[in-house]
Amino acid sequence: MTLTLEDYERAINGFAERVGRIGDDLLAVFLFGSMARDEAIAGYSDLDFWIFLKTAVFTNESAFKQALHTIITPPQYLAHQGIPVSNAGCYYSQDKLDSLPAMLTPNLRSSRASRLVWGQDIRGQMKTNPVSRHLHRATTFYEMRQQLYHPLTPYLKHQSLSEKERWHIFTGLQSIKYVPEAACAALDLWPGEHDAITTLTKALPEVDMGIVKRIKLFCAQEGALAELTLLQNRLRETLAFVEQLNDLIGFQS
Repeated sequence: MTLTLEDYERAINGFAERVGRIGDDLLAVFLFGSMARDEAIAGYSDLDFWIFLKTAVFTNESAFKQALHTIITPPQYLAHQGIPVSNAGCYYSQDKLDSLPAMLTPNLRSSRASRLVWGQDIRGQMKTNPVSRHLHRATTFYEMRQQLYHPLTPYLKHQSLSEKERWHIFTGLQSIKYVPEAACAALDLWPGEHDAITTLTKALPEVDMGIVKRIKLFCAQEGALAELTLLQNRLRETLAFVEQLNDLIGFQS
């Protein structure tokens, strides 16, 4: 089945309607990610949602179980529509609006990076805290480099790769979209994903940020995993990009 952006919009509406069955205990549902930024590629891009529940539901076991059951049903609906899903069952309590994760808050707060699909527009109440900002700044980029990208390095020399190994590489290539924002956080810059590349280009003008778009387009191509040499070349470019950022971030710090 060939998906269109119209299919995505119908799926978003269907998701919101199903989560909306929670009723009065539901505060808001937000879409964020590429679809909210009008950058989605049909059939490739996933959908990311964040759900906010009123605080009272967490004090009533029966109400909470009912709300939770309602939350876990819509992702199944999206799967049946053939829509890729990343975060569809994530939820927060209303009383946590002032202590959201630093890696999430800039994107949810921004009207250019998020879209209200149900309930109250509470973006103005969303905040993070110094602890979360410090942890995000100190760990996220470096952990991506060490735990996601370093293990891919040996594949550059392989003469053949299994399907599982190709998917391992593909996961790393797809994750390049998160690297600019993580690198910004390491520099104590907080633009959100929408403006991360622009912000990072100003901070580190010697880096070719065009690699992010090129890798994303490569991943969206049908048969991206088929050609071994091409897959390894895209991996080599991605690893070089991450290493250059790491060197420059260390210098800036």
